[in-house]
Amino acid sequence: MLECAAAFGLSASTIYRQMKNTFDKASSLRKDSDVTRICTVSEMLKYCEIIAAMKLMAKNKKNHRISTPRCLEILETSGIFVNNEKVQLPKGLLNKSTVNRYLSKWGFSDKNLSVQPVVTHFEAQHSNECWQFDFTPSDMKKIDFVPPGTKLMLALFTDDASGCISGQYVIASGEDAISALQVLYKAMEGQTKGSFIKGIPMYLYADNGSFVKSSIYIRVLKLLDITLSTHMPKSSDGRRVTARSKGKVERANRTLKDDFETLFHFQRPESLEQLNQWLQEYIRKYNEKPHRRAKCSRFQFWKDHLPESSYRAVCTKEHFAKICRVPEKRTVGSDACVSIEGELFQLLPDFAGEVVQVLHGIFDNQIYVEYQSNTFGPFYPYGGPIPFNTYKKKPKTQKEKKADYIESLSQTLSLPISALSGLDNETQKILIENSFVIEELKSIPFQEADVLNENYRNRIEAKQRIADILARPLASLSSHEMQYINELLDETLNKKHIGEQLKLYFSPKMVITGNLE
Repeated sequence: MLECAAAFGLSASTIYRQMKNTFDKASSLRKDSDVTRICTVSEMLKYCEIIAAMKLMAKNKKNHRISTPRCLEILETSGIFVNNEKVQLPKGLLNKSTVNRYLSKWGFSDKNLSVQPVVTHFEAQHSNECWQFDFTPSDMKKIDFVPPGTKLMLALFTDDASGCISGQYVIASGEDAISALQVLYKAMEGQTKGSFIKGIPMYLYADNGSFVKSSIYIRVLKLLDITLSTHMPKSSDGRRVTARSKGKVERANRTLKDDFETLFHFQRPESLEQLNQWLQEYIRKYNEKPHRRAKCSRFQFWKDHLPESSYRAVCTKEHFAKICRVPEKRTVGSDACVSIEGELFQLLPDFAGEVVQVLHGIFDNQIYVEYQSNTFGPFYPYGGPIPFNTYKKKPKTQKEKKADYIESLSQTLSLPISALSGLDNETQKILIENSFVIEELKSIPFQEADVLNENYRNRIEAKQRIADILARPLASLSSHEMQYINELLDETLNKKHIGEQLKLYFSPKMVITGNLE
């Protein structure tokens, strides 16, 4: 190269620079370039696969893995078993840089080993067909109005078709069923003004939080004809992050926290009511923003894509509280009180010492009691004991009166001598053997009772009760009066409503005796 440069009167650097720009660099490489020469390719591939598997096996939830030098140390000193075959690396054969280079070249890097399957998007065809629900703690910390031991939770619903959201903040100790039912009813109830979704969804898609395992939560959704669906548990589908299946609500949740909760650094809310008021204003503006695909707002898309029969309106809050009541077996104390969640409720004196079914809803301040196929109540919290040096005797209950009667009756009983001689028993035995006496087992027929015994079971029972109240057979009524009774029974079988209408219609004509209940 120096002789060539001297012959042409150039420097060696000029010759090298011109050769670099003129000739292809790949053609100047060795034939075995980028090919391992310390061992065969198959052996290097085998060692890299084992090291990559060791890194994957030792990964924790924070994605911290074992280092390459530590893997080499283990392989060189003790080795590792692969399919019951021990593999040990010769000491000093490989080093960190060589192994990392080939791990990256052959696709064994941490990024490649954590690759997820390709996403397949799904979307509901109609509004309110599927709501995605997420329960997550708020990013806002150190809040004055949140009691110790609880935290501020954000409950958010997202309509799968339109992308509209609805939700509110609640103060709870975690993802409990009571808070989940409260926010669900609030979302289904909606608001009359503004861009807010409403109605009962067909499907509710959520994660595997503790509230979806609650029996009362599952029972209420079943009564509302809502199908509960949950995504697969974490790490149950290989490398796929299962929570991405409800990504619409996760995306809305992240957007709300970034755009809404960050403003609390400038102005902190003073109460939960004020915080929810601000949230509803943000939700209204969010729903009025453009849809992800259609040329309209999210709320307009929600209205345009409702089913032909429109949305299913939610029930009243009183009925919702009724279906949230769960029966529990409780033993009534000697003071005729029963304890519910640490609070005493005063029942009737007849229930003292009995085992009853208590109906207590999550929205109720009172309880109902089922005893011997009858429903009693409502009962309210216990007022407390009477003052000292005072005396108050409660009237005798029906059980006490019955016990007194049986006790007095027992004093008048006497045993005939034939009971000791056994003659009557022998005669009875002969009659049974000759089939003169047939012993039959009696059973009590099953009777279905209403939850609170508010309605008649059928029209026949209602007409029988109406005849008892009017103290006359229904056949003696005029055609106009029977027509009114038939129309009333077509309308409802509610005892209270029927009683009120009968009093209004018949009170000018006759005196109604008895109680409709």
